[in-house]
Amino acid sequence: MRGAAELGTLSPVLAGGVGAWLGQDRVALMPSWESLPYEGISPVPEVAARRHDAARRTRAARGAFVLVAPALAAMQASVPTLGTEEPLVLDRGANLPPVALAERLVALGYERTDVVEHRGEFAVRGGIVDVFPSTGREPLRIELYGDEIEGIRAFSSFTQRALHPVDE
Repeated sequence: MRGAAELGTLSPVLAGGVGAWLGQDRVALMPSWESLPYEGISPVPEVAARRHDAARRTRAARGAFVLVAPALAAMQASVPTLGTEEPLVLDRGANLPPVALAERLVALGYERTDVVEHRGEFAVRGGIVDVFPSTGREPLRIELYGDEIEGIRAFSSFTQRALHPVDE
């Protein structure tokens, strides 16, 4: 019999196989938490975001859909409202006051900090909102002119310098 850790690594392979048959939009992978509640370690924001996305996609599915979850993920408790929040999507030209954006990020579980260095953090400095999306590879700098999003750029969390423009 295979160990639990080995079975957990088979889940992405299984999800890929199901996706080859049904299409990638018809399968979601629900990861397990990397820490247990009694360990005193906070969950990784990326895992929380991936679990939320899997639950949201499962709730919205119509027709054939497969949720792949390792046994540990299936046994771990989830709040009944998991997956009910729509993701926050921002693009150039959208109108959103910085205060409203900060409130929405807090409601989504982001932590407000002075400098953004890790996933799940955001900072507001005048007309600039830095945010590191939970599932993103790099943090984003949202530049506002009043309440209008004038630009979005990826930036380095190490140097805090802008890297390249991002559409949304």
